[in-house]
Amino acid sequence: ARLLEQVSPDLLSKLAQWAKFMTQTEVNDSVIRDLVSPRKQKLTQGQVYTDYGGQVGGTVANDLTRLTATAGQALGSLAMYPAMDSVRQAAPMVMAFLKMALIICMPFVLVLGTFDLKVVMTVTFAEFALIFVDFWFQLARWVDSTILDALYGNGLGSDVPHSNFDPVFGASNGQGDLLLDFVMGTMFIVLPGFWITSLSWAGLR
Repeated sequence: ARLLEQVSPDLLSKLAQWAKFMTQTEVNDSVIRDLVSPRKQKLTQGQVYTDYGGQVGGTVANDLTRLTATAGQALGSLAMYPAMDSVRQAAPMVMAFLKMALIICMPFVLVLGTFDLKVVMTVTFAEFALIFVDFWFQLARWVDSTILDALYGNGLGSDVPHSNFDPVFGASNGQGDLLLDFVMGTMFIVLPGFWITSLSWAGLR
């Protein structure tokens, strides 16, 4: 019963609707058998991250490579984390200057472009793109602030998803956590860059 409580009620309801030939009790039993099956235990091994590193099944060389990568990431984080924190602090300042520059240039661009429709639309989309960049910053910050809690939960209670399956709280995912911090730091550059690049490509086409 305690294991079944960890399964979302919505999932059980959807399974029961799909498997109409089975009773709710039979559906619950099937879910429990699937959760505790040796195949699932061997598949996850307490890991919450999936990647393409190493060979299928893993080798000693893969384990040594992963251990070396973890040590390198730990050392690199000493410089990476402060640098990315500075980028996150500077991002609103840079955006403020860019918006100021666009507003100052807008009258001159429109006059020199003789208020051509293409010029007006280009300036409009440029302003829209700059304003919407703030959304990507907020999205990256929200994901960065909540993703570890979503993976591990917050605290040590029964509602913590990862600790229910792995008694060593997140220890088997240490390298993944370090890598995730690197990825989330770069998202403050990648997401706005992807947005601006997409709009620029659409404008050129």
